[in-house]
Amino acid sequence: MANRPNPLRFLELLGLGLRSARRDAAVGVVLVAIVVLASFGLSAAPRYVNAASDHALATAAAEASSLQRNVSFGRAGRIAGLSPDPFGLVTAQGEQLAGSLEGDLADSIRGSYFSVKSPQFELHHVPRRAEHAVNRYFGFRFQQGAMDSMRVSSGSLPSRFDATTIPIYVCEDGQTRFEPGLEICLERRVPLYQTAVTQETADWLAVKVGDRVLLDPVVDTPLNLGLPLSQLHYRLALEISGIVTLSDDSDETWMGDAGLHRPVVVAGGFEGFDVYATGWLAPQDYSRLLEDTRPSRFSYYWRFLVDYDRLTSSNIERVAKDVDALALQYETGAAIEGPRLFTDIDGIAADYRKAKNLTIAYSSLIVLGLSGLVLSVVIVLAALAARRREKTTILLRGRGASALRLGLARFGEGLVLFIPASLAGLIAAQ
Repeated sequence: MANRPNPLRFLELLGLGLRSARRDAAVGVVLVAIVVLASFGLSAAPRYVNAASDHALATAAAEASSLQRNVSFGRAGRIAGLSPDPFGLVTAQGEQLAGSLEGDLADSIRGSYFSVKSPQFELHHVPRRAEHAVNRYFGFRFQQGAMDSMRVSSGSLPSRFDATTIPIYVCEDGQTRFEPGLEICLERRVPLYQTAVTQETADWLAVKVGDRVLLDPVVDTPLNLGLPLSQLHYRLALEISGIVTLSDDSDETWMGDAGLHRPVVVAGGFEGFDVYATGWLAPQDYSRLLEDTRPSRFSYYWRFLVDYDRLTSSNIERVAKDVDALALQYETGAAIEGPRLFTDIDGIAADYRKAKNLTIAYSSLIVLGLSGLVLSVVIVLAALAARRREKTTILLRGRGASALRLGLARFGEGLVLFIPASLAGLIAAQ
């Protein structure tokens, strides 16, 4: 009977222990404070890792180019124009491509655009100018939604013509003119198009509003490769209808392509240079341009904008898997024939993983260090408290308290002190 556990006796011992703890209030307060801080740190660590991972994801996306952080498709070919919507079939193919986006990737899309680019043409002033080693090339581009980011500085945007062709005169002196000269000239009618360009582009092309130039097909451009040379004999006339100012080329509207903002200038041979410029294609001219440049191919791009505010550490891996599945359906690389896929969300996800693993490694080291420090302090304080209660322990043992009962009483005393402290730390970390 004497060895049978007595709950009342245990509670009596626990009460004595708590009264002793009151005499060691300073030690108890320090222990409780340490437990609160440790509980707070251990509870907040996972949330910190997730927040740091989300920040790493946002940073990786911000440092990537527009082409890398979004999903794009491109193809080369000839998509017929319709009336009244000349880009109706282009839009329809974009909708078909949008249907191939699935899962979390589809849920992250916040908008889409498409662009259409013509092949490059060699630009000639009329009459020709004597310029040393300067080659100028020009291409048309239509960008969905770009009108909202475009302001006319002088002149006007391209408009409809009463006559869509004009005469040019190839004269016996080798010059081509828009007006007949005194020499014997051969008249030929060519399609006339208008375009609007930025002032920087106009300067590089050496043109101003109202100027007219001639465009000849470039047979070795990628969009013309493999086509019969005998069919690449068309010629176009181009009129500069206006000068425009565009929004910053970092705007997602431009798909990371600054061709409309400024030309690409490449150093050529004999200290010369090549100028590759782009001008605005009026929607109403698309169908006619397709016909007048047959059989040349055009480039078509569809850009699906990814909203990285919807991507977090909890779903980025699923989005990366959706991109991998998409890559199995579409080839990647240059947009010849196609459609082909352009994106580097996999690379962004890889950068995110590296940053997350680094954050976890640092956090683990900090948590381990703090845990070791807390454990050391707790052991020292517990030893100090035990030393100060040595007389009380001897007295209790003298009254018949067993080591097991004393141990359980100390354990209960610890629970009474530490459980509320731990809960306080957990609540503070929320």
